[in-house]
Amino acid sequence: MDDVLDLMRALRAGRVVAEVTQANLARRAGVTRAMLRRIENGNPEVPVAVLEKVEGALRKLGVALLPRAGDLGRAVVVNDRGFSGQMSALKAGRALAALRQEELAAQAGVSRQMVMRVEKADRSVAASRLQRIRAALERAGVVVLPETDSRGPAVAIRRRE
Repeated sequence: MDDVLDLMRALRAGRVVAEVTQANLARRAGVTRAMLRRIENGNPEVPVAVLEKVEGALRKLGVALLPRAGDLGRAVVVNDRGFSGQMSALKAGRALAALRQEELAAQAGVSRQMVMRVEKADRSVAASRLQRIRAALERAGVVVLPETDSRGPAVAIRRRE
């Protein structure tokens, strides 16, 4: 069951990174919006075939998921590289941790507007603010995996035992 819930969480984060609405992703995957809502709410009664359709639709949008590794859940790969990729990874991390922007802002000691600027890859954000947001996500169990030669950065959530 943990594997399925882990995948559902990663699918939601993938949708957030792809910047598509539930309705848009549901249409692309050939499922109903209600079914996509069930996935994003962690309903374990969703058929595996539906999860595979949604993952396939995300892949076509350029969002890849990595398998679980060690104590990390499924990772969401961000296509962007460099500074923009790091900011997109933080956005995916917030989605994986199931935090609202307001909650992340409070935990990081920054404004909601600052979180929004980071998620829009605003290059004028001070490095100290970016580090505060990343630290808050890490406290929530998010792990940012560095980009490699073959992919952009990825984020996963540390599984709690």
